[in-house]
Amino acid sequence: MKETQRYGTIMSSGSTPEPAEQKADASAAPLSRWSPSDAEGNTRQAYLFPLFLLINVAVMTDRAIVAGASNEFAAFVSSARDSPAFAVESPDAGIGLIQAAFILGYSVAVLLSGHYVHKVRWKPLVLSGLCVWWLGVLGSGNAKDYG
Repeated sequence: MKETQRYGTIMSSGSTPEPAEQKADASAAPLSRWSPSDAEGNTRQAYLFPLFLLINVAVMTDRAIVAGASNEFAAFVSSARDSPAFAVESPDAGIGLIQAAFILGYSVAVLLSGHYVHKVRWKPLVLSGLCVWWLGVLGSGNAKDYG
């Protein structure tokens, strides 16, 4: 009889599913419902939605900065020493260049994280992505000091 393991159960052809593992220590105290992980260290699904919601709010806030402060960005782009000539003449074109660079960077980050999500555990991946994002926001906030 051929046995295959699928989704935590061992299936024999023509038989009913049997548990793959029996708990060795049945006297272990149950985990708190507020614990973010189960006994094997896997994150519970109930914590994923709030986590991804907070990450999404942070990303959407970052996206809305250029649109919400377009006058300030236009003044910065037209007054910066290293701005291209077309951006000085037309600050809206400079803002378009900033938004295009953001979309390009965001697209590359999505492609890379989509690849690495299958190779690396998700917690270090999310942490490293947030650190890169934080460093970018910190660097762009101090951009006037780099001239």
